[in-house]
Amino acid sequence: MIRPARQEEPNEANEASASDAPETLRFPPRERATTVRRPDRNAPFDLQGEQAHVDSEVESRAALELGKERAREIAEREDAIRQARAALAGAAPQPDLAAVVWDAHEAIIRSRTAPDDAERPQYVPIAHASRGITAKQPIEALPASVYVAPYNLPERSVNPRQTPLDLLRRVLVSGSAITFLILSLLLLAGGGTAAAFGAGTALLAPLAPALLMWPVMALGLTALAAHEWVPDQLSARRQRSIGVPVTLASLAGIAWCLTAASGQMWGALLSSLVLFAAAWEALRRLNLLTARTRRERWLTDAPVEFALGFSAFVTAWTASAVVTSWGWALAPEALWASLTLLAVALPVCLAGMSERGRIVPALAFAWGAVWLMAARIFGDINDPTVMVLSGLCAVVALLTALARRQEISHTERVALQGYTER
Repeated sequence: MIRPARQEEPNEANEASASDAPETLRFPPRERATTVRRPDRNAPFDLQGEQAHVDSEVESRAALELGKERAREIAEREDAIRQARAALAGAAPQPDLAAVVWDAHEAIIRSRTAPDDAERPQYVPIAHASRGITAKQPIEALPASVYVAPYNLPERSVNPRQTPLDLLRRVLVSGSAITFLILSLLLLAGGGTAAAFGAGTALLAPLAPALLMWPVMALGLTALAAHEWVPDQLSARRQRSIGVPVTLASLAGIAWCLTAASGQMWGALLSSLVLFAAAWEALRRLNLLTARTRRERWLTDAPVEFALGFSAFVTAWTASAVVTSWGWALAPEALWASLTLLAVALPVCLAGMSERGRIVPALAFAWGAVWLMAARIFGDINDPTVMVLSGLCAVVALLTALARRQEISHTERVALQGYTER
C-alpha cells in the first residue's frame, strides 16, 4: 500500500505573512541629561537670536560681578573708616607693614590692567612725605564725624505709659507753683520783707526793686507746671525727673515769703538753702536729659535756670541778714560778705558751663547784683568792696555762659562745614 506523501505542517514562525512583519525595530526616544533641545525657529539658522541670548547672559553675569565688587569696595571703605577712627582714638592696633605694601601693590596692578573706560576707584595714598598711616594728623584734617558733642544729645524715644503717679505729680507741681505765685504777689503788696532784710541793715541786702523777681520766678514755675499738662509732656521722662525738685522749690519759695515777711530769720535762711539746692538738683537732672524742642527749653529749662540764679543771690542776702540780726557780723564785714558772694556765684558759673551754655542763671543773679550795687552806692552802708565784687561776680557768670555758647557754636559750625565739604 502506497502511503500519500506527508505534507509538512506550517511553522508557526512562518505563518505570519511577510506584509505583517515589521521592516525595522523602532524604539521610543529617550530624554537624557545631556540632551539639548533647541526651540523651533522660523529660520533654519537664527544666528542673531542665538548671539543675543549669549550676550544677555554675559551682561547679567557682568552686572552681578560688578555689584559684588562695589559691595566689597563699600565694605572695605567702611572698614578703613572704622580703623581710622580707632587710630585717632588711640585704640587701633599697629598695622602689618607687609600687608600694607602688598595691598598697595595689588591696587597699582589693578589700576594698570583695568581698561581705559572703566571706572577706577580713588585710592588713598598709603604714605606721603615719609609719614605712615599712624602719624598724627592736625586737628583740621580730622573727619567731621569724629566730633562728639560735650553734652547729652536729646533722647527722642517714645514717652512711657502714664501712671497715677504722673497725675499726682502734675497736681502737686501745679498747686505749689500757683500758691507760690499768690504769696509772692502778696509779699509785694504787703510792703515787702521785715526790717532785718532791708538795704540799710544787711550788707548784702539789695534795694526794694529786687523783690520783683519773686513773682517773676513764681510765674516761671507756674508756666512749667502748665507745660506739664501738654499731651506730649504728660509722662515725659524730663518732667518725671524734675517733679520732686520743682515741688520742693515752690514750697521753699512759699516758706521764704512767709518767714521773711514775719521776720523769722532761721526759717528764711533754711528756706533759701532748700530753694537753692532744689533748683540745682532740678538743673542737674535736666542736663542728663537734654531738651528735645525749643518749647521745652523755654517752658521747662528756663524757669529752673531762673530759680537757680535768683535763689543763689537770695541765699547770700538771707545769710547776711541773719548774721547781722543776731550780731554775728565780725570785722571786717567786707571779707565774709565777699566770700559769701563768691560761694553762691560759683554754682551759677558752673551752670553756665553746662549743656550748651545756660545764660538764664547768670541773668537772674545779675538782677540781684545790680540792685545790690545800687544799695551800696545810694544806701546807708557804703562799701566799695562789696559793690565791685558783686558786679564782678555777675559779669564773670555772664561771660562764662557766653564763652560756653560761643565755643560750642564754633565747634559745631566747623564740624558741619567739614561734613558738607566731604
